[in-house]
Amino acid sequence: MQVSGHNSVHVAELPCYVYFHWQTSAVCSHSCVVFGNDGKVVDLGPLGSISHVWNVTDTSGNTYWINVCHGLQSKSLMNSDCPPDATICMKSKSGVKMLGVLDTQKLAFNDKQNAVEVTYSSPTASDVCKSNRVAKVSINFTCATGVGSPEFIRKDEASCEFFFDWPSWTACPEVRSEERIKWVSGFVEDKKLALRIDFSKLLQR
Repeated sequence: MQVSGHNSVHVAELPCYVYFHWQTSAVCSHSCVVFGNDGKVVDLGPLGSISHVWNVTDTSGNTYWINVCHGLQSKSLMNSDCPPDATICMKSKSGVKMLGVLDTQKLAFNDKQNAVEVTYSSPTASDVCKSNRVAKVSINFTCATGVGSPEFIRKDEASCEFFFDWPSWTACPEVRSEERIKWVSGFVEDKKLALRIDFSKLLQR
C-alpha cells in the first residue's frame, strides 16, 4: 500500500466498469479483483457476503465455513475461536478452529489455466497442524456456469495446507473492451451468466 499520494493507474475498461489501481494510505481494503495478461479481469466480489457464509463438509465429517472478500460475520458463528475477521473456520469433533483471516488474503491469476488462486493463513500457529505450524488455505477458482460452491479437495498434513476448488461464473475472465451484453433480434444475451432474455413479444406491441 502506498503511504501517501495519488498514484492512480488505469488498468482495464469493461462495459459498465472501469478498473483502476490506486495506491494510497487513505483506504484500506481487501480487493477481490485480479488482473491477468492480455487485459483479463476477474472479480470474485459477488461471492463475498456480509450476511451468510458458504460451507462444505469433508469425508471425515469436518465442516468448513468459508467467505471470500469479507470475514465470517454471521452471528451464528460468533465465538472466540471463529472471530469476525476469519475467512475460514473448521468445525470438528474437537471444536471450532480458525484456519485463515482476511488480512492474509492473496490473489493470483493463472493465465495458462484461466483460474484464480486465493490463499489465506492463520495469524499464529494452529493446533490443527503438526510441529507448531501456521494453517494455510488455498482455494482454486475456475470458470464455470452458475455461482457454484466450495469443494473440499484435500489436506496436506506436512504443510498443514487445506485445498479447495470452487467452479463459478465469477472466475470467468472478462477482457478489456469485451462486449459482454448483446442485443440480438429481440433477445438480451449475457454470455458470462449464460443468460438469454426474450423481449421480442414486447417489441411487437
